[in-house]
Amino acid sequence: MRRLVAATMLIVCSYRSTSAHDIHISFGKAAIETDRARVSITIYKDDLLRALNAWHQGGYAGMSATEFDALEARYVAAYFRLWEDREQRTPIVTHTEDGASQTFTLEFKLGTGTHTITLDNRILLREFTDQSNVMQIAVHGETRSHVFTSSSTTYYISM
Repeated sequence: MRRLVAATMLIVCSYRSTSAHDIHISFGKAAIETDRARVSITIYKDDLLRALNAWHQGGYAGMSATEFDALEARYVAAYFRLWEDREQRTPIVTHTEDGASQTFTLEFKLGTGTHTITLDNRILLREFTDQSNVMQIAVHGETRSHVFTSSSTTYYISM
C-alpha cells in the first residue's frame, strides 16, 4: 500500500495544468428519511488527489494507507455538509474504490421533528471551475435532482 501512496504522490507532483479528462463531474444519491440521511458520492480518483494535494498541501507522502483513507474521509466530510434545521451533523464516512473512481458513503443521524435539511456540496469546486456535482435526492419516496456548482452549493429540503 505504501507503493500506492508513493505512486499517488508521483502522479500528483507531475500533474500538469491540463486535466486527465475533459469533464469534471461527480455523481451522488441522497436518501433522507425520518431518522437518518444516507449520501453516496462517486468521484474521479485523479480529481480527488488534486483536491487533497491542495487541501493538505501535499503533506501525506509518509502516510500509511489507513491514514490516507482517513484523510480522504475528512476531505469529503469537510466539503459535503448537512444541517438538520440549524445544527450541522457529523457523518460516518466509508468508501470503496472501483477503477478510476471512488465512492464515498456518508451516514447522518437525524433527530425527530426536523423542519429543514440543508445539503451543502462543495466537493472539488475549488479545484475545477467547470465542476458539477449531480445528485439524485429522495425524500420519503419522492425523488428530485439537483446540480451543485460553484454558484449553487446548497440545496434546501422542507420536511
